[in-house]
Amino acid sequence: MPEPLTLPEEFALLSLSSSGKVIDAGQAEVGCAVAELAELALRGRLVVEARKSRVLGLDVHHLRNTTITVLDPTPTGLPWADSALSALATPTAPHKWVRAARRSPATGAPCSSEACSTRSQDAACSTATATHRTQWSGPA
Repeated sequence: MPEPLTLPEEFALLSLSSSGKVIDAGQAEVGCAVAELAELALRGRLVVEARKSRVLGLDVHHLRNTTITVLDPTPTGLPWADSALSALATPTAPHKWVRAARRSPATGAPCSSEACSTRSQDAACSTATATHRTQWSGPA
């Protein structure tokens, strides 16, 4: 059975039209950067910590002073994830990291802004597309 897709790979596939071109490169770049953070959080490699207060008896999470903290910096075996973990070595705000990731994409990221603009030539996305088709193709 093929290796399951990562969130950035899944998002890359969702960003494509039926012709294989990126629908909206700007949204794809932001979405892919956020998907990278989510994938690393799901793997227990980082945590996003928001400042919290109580307002009228409800917990309110504030976007200001929210930070990303790496919990496990050991290599993952995924070039984009390892690059992201090293870039996040010092605590940073999520919005700042997403902006920086859009300007200088992580090496080998399946959803880097460069890959989003040249998706048809990106080997990682081609592999993800082939894997996706294999996993989701219906009965013959």
